[in-house]
Amino acid sequence: MVVELKHFFMKMSYKEMNTNSSLLTVLYKPSGRDVLVLVLNDLISGIEATKEQYDHVLWQVEQAFYKNGFTNVSILSLICTKNIDRVKAFCSANSYTHWVIDQNTHRLLIYENQQRSYWEIQKQTEQFLQGNEQPVREPVYTNHRHTKATLKVRAKQMYNKYPVVTIGLVAVNVIVFLLCALTGSTEDTMHLYNWGASAYDAVVYEHEYYRLFTAMFLHAGPEHLINNMFVLIIIGERLEKILGKTRYAFVYIVTGLAASVGSIIYYQMLGENVVGVGASGAIFGVIGGIFYMVIRYRGRETGITTGRMILFLMLSLYSGVSNASQVDNTAHVVGCISGIVLTFILDELQRRKGTR
Repeated sequence: MVVELKHFFMKMSYKEMNTNSSLLTVLYKPSGRDVLVLVLNDLISGIEATKEQYDHVLWQVEQAFYKNGFTNVSILSLICTKNIDRVKAFCSANSYTHWVIDQNTHRLLIYENQQRSYWEIQKQTEQFLQGNEQPVREPVYTNHRHTKATLKVRAKQMYNKYPVVTIGLVAVNVIVFLLCALTGSTEDTMHLYNWGASAYDAVVYEHEYYRLFTAMFLHAGPEHLINNMFVLIIIGERLEKILGKTRYAFVYIVTGLAASVGSIIYYQMLGENVVGVGASGAIFGVIGGIFYMVIRYRGRETGITTGRMILFLMLSLYSGVSNASQVDNTAHVVGCISGIVLTFILDELQRRKGTR
């Protein structure tokens, strides 16, 4: 049925995307910088796939269109099957819309938790199932439920289009800096300590473990903040697109904590109770994650060549070493190494769930 459905939609001005895969058919209809994508999947082929694997494939398709210059990508999955019970798991709540074509009854099934705002596709699919191939036009809606569904689709598009986690992290760092500056000098060590800077004695003896986290959002002066946020915007946006928003945020937070722990342990070994602040440990964790992805996939996932990434990493580390009196290089190194290791683990787990 997928072959017939493909030809039917291609008559409706859809184009086929070359996926080099016999398992999926991807059709799309561009409109300026917006694109509507149909993913046709035949689940009677005997190929077993989990919901996570299938959603990851849809994510790859979505990212391919973003990389081709589209700013709004809407994806609708049409699953053809004779086993309705098998596909129910695919239609659980998630970020993609899955409709089901029951090949036993030739009916289109749209579960309650799935988007219903693709009116034109719904009518065209139903006409295909009834053997009528005349195209239909989308009506003008005034229904509140339709408007609400459309807003949800638009919200998802905006969420996927922009690096919202990176933007959020930058916003939090700037807001914390402004609040800290309003209550004192951001270059005063005692003032930063009172705001939650990390220090070995406070963390170990006073059990103020929260400092390992809060120190990541404090900065010693505007130059410190601007330099860190500039690098975060440039590098963070790339890793967020590659790993996805949740895993990217996980890498940022965990590597930042690892950098804080490594820093206070190192300086305690030197007999120094240093007060530490800054997002650079977490940022170097992001750099380490990008570095791993560039080396592992030879730039295919990142758009950065291996040589350029190695040069960037070396320059970043050298910049810290050349300003050793003002820069916590231990946090940089620990953050970078933990970023490489953590991204490797997450990437391996993802690849075992489905082909990257």
